[in-house]
Amino acid sequence: MRSTQKSIRYQTPDVIVAVGQGEAMQEFECYKVALSFASPYFDTMLSAGMAEANSNRIEFPDKDPEEWKLLYQFIDPSMIGDINHNRSIDGVVAIKLTPWFHEFQMDSFVQTCDGVLSKKVRFLSKKTLAKNECDVDFWAMSLGRSESESTLRNQSFGSIIELLQFACQYGLEKTRLEAEEVIKLFGESLLSGTRDLFTVEVVRALVQLFLPLEESGDSKSRRLVSRGSSTIYWELLSHRGFEDRCLAGLPHEALCKTEVLTPLAYNFMQLVVKEADSEEKDRELRRIKASLNCKEAELKQIRKSTQSIINELATQWPDNLYQRLAIHNGTNITRANVETSFENVM
Repeated sequence: MRSTQKSIRYQTPDVIVAVGQGEAMQEFECYKVALSFASPYFDTMLSAGMAEANSNRIEFPDKDPEEWKLLYQFIDPSMIGDINHNRSIDGVVAIKLTPWFHEFQMDSFVQTCDGVLSKKVRFLSKKTLAKNECDVDFWAMSLGRSESESTLRNQSFGSIIELLQFACQYGLEKTRLEAEEVIKLFGESLLSGTRDLFTVEVVRALVQLFLPLEESGDSKSRRLVSRGSSTIYWELLSHRGFEDRCLAGLPHEALCKTEVLTPLAYNFMQLVVKEADSEEKDRELRRIKASLNCKEAELKQIRKSTQSIINELATQWPDNLYQRLAIHNGTNITRANVETSFENVM
């Protein structure tokens, strides 16, 4: 007798996923087993006793139906091996789906997105793989830069800040570290040429990431420690003495407010740049003075050597040589005249 039971791969969907709300809402027929194997979130939701398991319906009213379609390509087993479906993750897909992967605890996909976005930060920073350095010519301030180049420079740095915020929100470790490395470079060795990038809006975003601050140590060695999701900007400020020079005497409740710390941090960075410029000018003046002193010493040595040669020649020439020269040229040439001429040249 022939079995009428369907094969496993041709089983009908057994759960409805409704995404969006109102007229924009769309319903998708899915498989419980596929959702459960793909995500611990769905596995718990569709277990016995849960409302969704009993109603065979899952609702996401605040999500985008088009993003669900994209997400389900990485879940639906019927799409495995289908060359008509592009299951690769690029920068655009990573930004769209990381929140979904993170919420549904799809850790392997979160890690894939992290790798993609960390490479995007590297690309935006114009960093070369060989030397692991940023393109200084691209990032340094320049009066001769075209408007399009300036716009690209500002947009690139803004995107790096946004990716840092995104990485901190969804736990993307590689992306966070890559972005922090760029900010550290721009905030330290390249600050004189990149200070215009640290606008009030950028400083506010970085301050929000390093908050809250907590007091550490006893009364004699009290220090503030960042407990935020990204501590890189606090480390840059602290290294330059921000706490001692700007925060002394502020009440603790003020130390955890973005609106208080943002203008303080922004003004402090401008002060650091002015001090760095002044120090650089002093170093340049010292280099010039040292160079002049060196040239003066060299000139004295040349004069001394030349005078020795003149003296040696003068003692070796006989007096009658000058008389012969005088008779031949019809001029009054003496040893004293020759020596004086040499001295005037020197």
